[in-house]
Amino acid sequence: MKKVKDDGLLIDSAGCWAERKYDLIDQYANMFATSMKNRWDNRIYIDLFSSSGYAQIRGTDNIVMTSPLIAADVRNKFDKYIFCDCDPVKIDSLKRRVTRDFPEIIADYVIGDINDSVNEVLKKLPKFSSDFTGLTFCLVDPYKLDNLSFETILSLSKYRIDFMILIPSFMDINRNEKNYIKEDSNLVSKFLDTRNWRELWEETKNNGMTFGTFFVKLFNQRMESAGFLKLYDNEFVLIRNPENKSPLYHLAFYSKSELGKKFWNNAIKGTSNQIELF
Repeated sequence: MKKVKDDGLLIDSAGCWAERKYDLIDQYANMFATSMKNRWDNRIYIDLFSSSGYAQIRGTDNIVMTSPLIAADVRNKFDKYIFCDCDPVKIDSLKRRVTRDFPEIIADYVIGDINDSVNEVLKKLPKFSSDFTGLTFCLVDPYKLDNLSFETILSLSKYRIDFMILIPSFMDINRNEKNYIKEDSNLVSKFLDTRNWRELWEETKNNGMTFGTFFVKLFNQRMESAGFLKLYDNEFVLIRNPENKSPLYHLAFYSKSELGKKFWNNAIKGTSNQIELF
């Protein structure tokens, strides 16, 4: 993790397990930005839940950079950054930090629920063509299931884009199974953009699979149906709480290119002392 000092602006809070996520984001973002530099005319970074850019690790005095500033700090900068969050105070703190510490980067900011404002994000992308090519790396780090709609993923997928996605498989989905399986709850349907998941769960749950694991596998199928390469079990990263070893969430990477998957697997290997595979 990249440690920073308190600068008087808003600082988010993160659990001790965040180091694993941030290190993997750092590893992949640097790999992507550097390796794609001469392959594409324009490299874009999008952070759908960017927050303030700083987080204090709970129970410690450590303050660290979070995903948007990790991406801004890569050796070979992206050609453009788009930072999104529904909290205007967090976006204001992030913008001040970017302006102060990374004045050389080109950044746009989108405030609002990303599922309602995804078209604004699309408008901020360059106009690509055969003469001006571009590739986007999009980080999707929702706080909980309710924060993301699969339709948002599909909207962004109209462009050449790779996704790193946090799936809140245990810290939210597994923990709140009783609420999510209720007939009047549409949150799973919204996240997966599928209506028959309850029937599939009924067929699966007696096989010893947890609801969280079932959700991850179904999400994987949905991404494959959207044209992305399927992830195999050893290509998911399971993040655990290092204090009690309880599973929290999965990190997944989706690309339509085998090269993208190769980078992801290399990033996993580069942080293999800190992560556990699915």
